[in-house]
Amino acid sequence: MKKIVYLISVFAVCLLSAGKPAYAKLEITPSVTVGGEYNDNIYLTETDREDDFITKISPAISLKYAIQPLDLSLDYSLNFKFYGNHSDLNENSIGEMQAVRFINQYRPFKFLFIDLSDIYKRVPVDVRRPVALDNTVVNMTESNTFSVSPYVILPLTSTTSITTGYAYKNKWYKDEESVDFDSHSVFLALNKRFSAKISGALKSDYFAYRPKLTNGYDRYEGSAALRYQISSNFSTWGEIGRAYLDFSDSANEETTFWDAGSEYKLNILGGSFIGVSYSSYFSESEGIVAQQKYLYDADVYPCDPQDPKCVKIGTVPVYTTENKTTTIGAAKTKTLAFYVTAEQPLKTTVRSYYSVEEELLSAREDEIKGVSVSISKNLSPRMSVSLDSKLENQKFFPGTEKTWLYSIGGGLDYKLSRMITAGIGYRYHDRNSNIDSNDFHNNSFWVKSDVTF
Repeated sequence: MKKIVYLISVFAVCLLSAGKPAYAKLEITPSVTVGGEYNDNIYLTETDREDDFITKISPAISLKYAIQPLDLSLDYSLNFKFYGNHSDLNENSIGEMQAVRFINQYRPFKFLFIDLSDIYKRVPVDVRRPVALDNTVVNMTESNTFSVSPYVILPLTSTTSITTGYAYKNKWYKDEESVDFDSHSVFLALNKRFSAKISGALKSDYFAYRPKLTNGYDRYEGSAALRYQISSNFSTWGEIGRAYLDFSDSANEETTFWDAGSEYKLNILGGSFIGVSYSSYFSESEGIVAQQKYLYDADVYPCDPQDPKCVKIGTVPVYTTENKTTTIGAAKTKTLAFYVTAEQPLKTTVRSYYSVEEELLSAREDEIKGVSVSISKNLSPRMSVSLDSKLENQKFFPGTEKTWLYSIGGGLDYKLSRMITAGIGYRYHDRNSNIDSNDFHNNSFWVKSDVTF
């Protein structure tokens, strides 16, 4: 409840600060979703699976306000869940069940901008643990991210400008093992448009990371960026720079970072795109670490080990997972992605990706590669169908855990009237790890009705 009171107060201050304009656009859209879900594995376990029927009620409101010099949006929802056989899991506390997305840009003067955002939602605690879309029981916690950034875009000439400003971010987790932090950033960029097709920038940035539990670090960056619009359908971009990280409790580090990519628009299939990107950058790896502890080597038999004729064919290591509170802090991430989109005859997005996140102050490294596909189609003015799927391979170090993740799901929606839409859907998750205790699979079926006023 404190959250919504706070947001209403901020919303009101923003409206009052906008003054009395000649024209303003205000949109208010209340809605409610009521539905039921059957889930055959609510705890995401491989053995001793427990199922349940879950009743869901989700009232929501969306506010959008546009007025010179203010653009403001607020999405607020409550997501209540009631379990048929596990009433102790009922989610009926307003403080825990709310989801908030508040975005605001205020332009008090000609060249001054102030971006403000506040996002409250449930997030996974650690990707190394079992997690499933829409499952709020296992490996999930509430998180709030608040950010504010005043900055100036000052034209020097008709083709040159300077962007400079400050950014503050605060991230909070309800889970006591997770790491809350503040960050501060001061940035400066000299922007230049060389021609109608070519633009570039020289950038510098100072970033201070301040976690609540342990020591933080300072990061200094400088880079050069260039974008080339080769044609109306084809663009390419690149950025390269150096970063220096000053740690308060360990050796400092200096390294190169970059970002490069291209996108091409095809005049077929209703306007499709092909794109590729490759980047190496620094980020703050947040949350907690799940560290694997070696126990022993288990014998592997192709048959009943009690049979005297059965011969051992090898061994596999057995680990246990221990959660340890830690500030992961600075991480260097490399990503490679390729995507294809199409609008006709089906709205389709196919994306393949590869990423390696290496933490600089620990031995942890996460390597993830996969492919995702999403498809949707309007079958008629009233009916639409959607389907999505993901296949992902994960490798976690230290340790030798290797995991395959697979999910597929879809839904069918039918618009009964201007205000009411009914829908049905299904989703399957499968997690197959070489550490058996981390395996699970589950099926979920749901029906729902959306009412928009």
